[in-house]
Formats: sequence, structure tokens, C-alpha cells
Amino acid sequence: MQIDAKKHNDFKFLTVFEASAILKLTRGALYQMIARREIPYIKMGRRVRFLDNDITEWLTRQKINLPDIKSGG
Repeated sequence: MQIDAKKHNDFKFLTVFEASAILKLTRGALYQMIARREIPYIKMGRRVRFLDNDITEWLTRQKINLPDIKSGG
């Protein structure tokens, strides 16, 4: 994957602490999701970071749409 150098300043990186606060998860739960590769993340040496947009897109994909219920009557 190539990254457009002009847009690199648009990236907003989140730490595990920040991402866990946004997702309302414990850091331990988030690290478990990372270990199971259930959530997109970036490894920078020993550090783990998340792209803000990746988290937003991931959350959108987790949404379960309920079927429309027509009122009987």
C-alpha cells in the first residue's frame, strides 16, 4: 500500500489509550482484539497506533442493521 505524501498530515493517529476510550473498551480488551487481528492497527516499532479513519470505518462495518418492522394494523 502506498501513501500519498501530500495527505500524510491528514492522518490522525490514536494511541491504545485513546482508542480504548473512544471504543469504551479496556486497554486489555483492545490488546486482545489486536492479538486476534479483529481491529485495524499500525505497528510502529513496539508501539501500536490506530488511524482515526480506520476506527470509524471499522465501527461502521460492525453495525448490525435490523429489518424494518411494518406495523400491522
